[in-house]
Amino acid sequence: MTVATVSEILATRLATLSIPIEPENGKYTPVAGATYLRETMLGDFTQHRAVAGGARSNRTGLWQVTVMAAKDGTRKPGRLAAEQIEALFPAAWRGTKAGVTVAVRQTTIGPSFVVGDRYAIPITVDWFAA
Repeated sequence: MTVATVSEILATRLATLSIPIEPENGKYTPVAGATYLRETMLGDFTQHRAVAGGARSNRTGLWQVTVMAAKDGTRKPGRLAAEQIEALFPAAWRGTKAGVTVAVRQTTIGPSFVVGDRYAIPITVDWFAA
């Protein structure tokens, strides 16, 4: 199993929102005043060995999507986008590709902050893959 496959499963689901996405480590030029999303794999960890001592290939990690909304005096567009993302990845949601199944353990919306001319809202998806 690769984390690239996990990321692809999550990113494919995110793309159903039809909000432009700045891919992780990809080039993207945002449209002035338009809301867009940034995705980042924050980390992944191999699970501990099984009780009987056998190897386990299960992984767990955090995937973050940050809503980048125009800083125009209202929080509504950014908050609505954050809530849409939270709804896409409810606890126990599962996605599968190439024999890898990702399960969401929890999705949280973090505190917002300002980045340049944007209002940023991070959404963190805690995932488990086997």
